[in-house]
Amino acid sequence: MACGINTVQLRADQHIMRILREFRLEGGKLNWIAQTASEVANFAGNIRQISADPSAVAIYHHGSVTDNLYQAGKIDELKERLKIMRASGLPVGLGTHKPEVIRLCEAEQWDVDFYMACVYDLARTQRISSALTGIANTDEPFDEADIPIMYETIRSTSKPTLAFKIMGATRRCATASDVKANFAEAFRNIKSNDCVIVGVFQRDKDQIAENSRFVREVLAPD
Repeated sequence: MACGINTVQLRADQHIMRILREFRLEGGKLNWIAQTASEVANFAGNIRQISADPSAVAIYHHGSVTDNLYQAGKIDELKERLKIMRASGLPVGLGTHKPEVIRLCEAEQWDVDFYMACVYDLARTQRISSALTGIANTDEPFDEADIPIMYETIRSTSKPTLAFKIMGATRRCATASDVKANFAEAFRNIKSNDCVIVGVFQRDKDQIAENSRFVREVLAPD
């Protein structure tokens, strides 16, 4: 909170939900944007767990699963999942790494409130999240040329979009200057009702404080 953070985006697995519960019991207050947990066999049950959590303010469909269903032609299954999410009463989002998924969703006016959009397409091949396998996806595709395409797609929709992986999953943040430049690029290219999601690793330095400072500097009036 000292750095201006009041919201976190975390997956809705048992480990995370336990941490959030303990955090609340200790007096902590954070809004939670929940990602569906793909390893939970009962999708509707996972949604019920999320909606029962008082810190949950929104829910979105896991992007890797979105993309796998899209590439398999299982659009009807994806839409049924969104219907289950809508019944929760929470704002509904769709995660994806592919601009064409957002374009399809917009063209067909799917019932979603926001998008969670990776700025590069790591879903050119079928992918299983490392959160499920426990194995880092070190060979996942990365192409700088994807980034302006996704930013253009984000600007093409009036719906709020949460842009993520602006650091390229460690590929674009070798220096502090790189990190600040990525924030500047993101805020130049997204809409006023969008935001940026970044992960942090606090072991070696206070990335939360550094990121907060960079964002304040980037957004400061000239």
